Amino acid sequence: MFRYIPDFKFEFYDLSRFTDEKIKGTVMARVMLLLLKHISDPDIVDKLPDILALMKELMEKETGLQYFETVLRYLFSTMDNVSAEMKKSKKLPSRQFPKKWGDIL
Repeated sequence: MFRYIPDFKFEFYDLSRFTDEKIKGTVMARVMLLLLKHISDPDIVDKLPDILALMKELMEKETGLQYFETVLRYLFSTMDNVSAEMKKSKKLPSRQFPKKWGDIL
């Protein structure tokens, strides 16, 4: 029976040793890697506008809103230092997103 049990290995990749500019890949991959890198940083709120601005080119696609919702759900469920005021603040780069999203932002 043991030969039928998968033997997976875990890989740990330390993103902190790379600058944000060195993280490459598709837009969504870069957004997620940057979020994973900075999620525990005390200054993540200052980094969010730059990270979310990367999503600008995804916004016109049909799935753009779903990507954005996924990112926000991840942020608000993992960040301990997010207050109600911060969620309502204008820190998000709303000018980057389509006007039809105004109610969400």
